[in-house]
Amino acid sequence: MKKILAVCYSHESNTFTPLTTKLSDYVIREDEAMLPLIKEPVKVLEEAGYQVVPSIYASTGPSGTNEREVYDYVEKKVAEVIDANPDIVGVWAHLHGANFVKEVGHAELALLKMIRGKLGPNVPISWAMDPHGNVSPEHIPNVDIIRAYRRVPHVDVEQTQVEAAKALVKRLEMGNHVAPVYVRVPVLVGGEQSVDSQEPMISIFKKLWELDKRDGILMSSYTVGFVWGDTPYATAAVEITPMTEADRPMCEEEAKKLRDYVVEHRHEFQFAVTALEPDDTVKRAIEAAEKPVYISDSGDNPTAGATGCNTIMLDKFLKADLKGKKLLIASILDAPLCERLLKMNIGDAVKDEIGTCVDADSYKVPFEGVLKGFGELFDGRTGQKLADTATVAIGGIDLVVESYPHSFTSMKDFETAGVNPDDYDIVMVKQGYLFPELDVKAKFPIMCLSPGTTYQIVARLPFKIIQRPTYPMDEL
Repeated sequence: MKKILAVCYSHESNTFTPLTTKLSDYVIREDEAMLPLIKEPVKVLEEAGYQVVPSIYASTGPSGTNEREVYDYVEKKVAEVIDANPDIVGVWAHLHGANFVKEVGHAELALLKMIRGKLGPNVPISWAMDPHGNVSPEHIPNVDIIRAYRRVPHVDVEQTQVEAAKALVKRLEMGNHVAPVYVRVPVLVGGEQSVDSQEPMISIFKKLWELDKRDGILMSSYTVGFVWGDTPYATAAVEITPMTEADRPMCEEEAKKLRDYVVEHRHEFQFAVTALEPDDTVKRAIEAAEKPVYISDSGDNPTAGATGCNTIMLDKFLKADLKGKKLLIASILDAPLCERLLKMNIGDAVKDEIGTCVDADSYKVPFEGVLKGFGELFDGRTGQKLADTATVAIGGIDLVVESYPHSFTSMKDFETAGVNPDDYDIVMVKQGYLFPELDVKAKFPIMCLSPGTTYQIVARLPFKIIQRPTYPMDEL
C-alpha cells in the first residue's frame, strides 16, 4: 500500500511578547498516538487506498517566539520517520503558518524545505494552515497544495484538513507536479478585522469557493497573514494551485484579480463589534442597560500570543464605581499568585497583589478580597490539563487567577474553573473577537482597544522587519 506521511506542528508566535515558548509548553503525540487527533483526514486518505504514516503532532496555544529546541525536536522526529519509510509517495501536513523560531526563522518554511529535500521534487506535499499564517515565494517550491481555513473564527479546522487530504489524493491520481501560484497582497490586518461575517472577507471567501469550481484549479487560498509577528514574510497573500502547467496563466490572472480586490477594499477591514478605548470601555460597560456585557481585553489576547498578564483593565475597574453591577474577569495569568492562593482555604481573606511585571502593561495591582474557589483549565483538543485557577472576590469583582496563559473561549472553560458567567452583569475575557459560545451569550459585546502585545491598533505596533509598504502601516 502506498504511504502518505502525516505531520502536525502548530504554533502562533507573537514576536512582540517578551516571553518565549519552550518544548515543555507543547502537547506532543508521536506515531500512532497522533492518529485520533486527525481522524477525518486519515479516513479520506485510507479510503482512497493509502497507508497513513504518522510522525508527530506538536501543538500549543499562541505565545512568544519558539526556542530552538522545539523546532529541532519536531524536525528530528519527522526526518526519522521519512528515513524509515523511503517509499513515501505524498505528504499531508497541518502547519499553522505563523510559527517563528529563534535561529531558524519561519518554522513551516524550514520544515517544508527539510521534507522536500529528503523526498525530492516530485512527491506532492499538501499543507493545511491557518489563514493568519504567512506564505512567501520561498515556500512555493516546497509545497504543492495550500489550503487555509475559510472561517474566522476558525470553526472549519477539520473541514480544511479534509479538503487538503482530498486535494492530495487528486494530485496523486493525476500523477503530475505543479507548484502553486503566489501573489503577495500588501495588506496586513488582524483577525478581529477580518471575520467571515463581515466584508470584505465575505466576498473574499465566496470568491475562493467559486475559484475551486473552475476548470484548471485544484485549490485556492487567501491568507490574511499574522499581524502580531514582525517577521520577514508577514503579509497577506493569494495562493492558487493549477491542475496542470497549462492552467498557470489563468491561475496567475485570477490571483492578481483577488489581490487587486483586497487592495481596493482594504478600508473595509473594520471591527465587527463596538470597539472602544479602555476608559470608554469601563464607562459603557457599567452604564449599559443590556446584560450581560462581554468585554474583550484585546490587547492581551493569549489566542494571538499575548502573555495574559496585563493588569490595566483590572486596575481601571477597581478604581471605578460599578454601581452595584457584578463583574467577572476571566482571567489574569500570575502563576506565583495562583500558587499562593492554592495553599489557602476557601473563605480566607486575601491581601495580595497581582502582576508579573514582564512588561509595562503587567504592573502590580494590590487588592483585598476573599478566596472564593478553585478550578482547572484543559486543552480543548487533547483534554490535557493546562492550568490551575483560583477565584478571588474583590467587592463586586470576581477575579480568576490562572497558572498558565489560557483564554476562556468556551463555556467549558468557565465550568472547569468553577465560575458561571450567567451570574454576572459584565464578563471580561482576554481574546480578540469573542469566540462563538461567548458571542451567543453577549447581549452587548465590546472590543476594548487596550494596549499590549496584541494591540488592535496595529499601525502603532513597533514593526521593523515586515515588508513595506504594507497597509495600514503605510497608505498604498
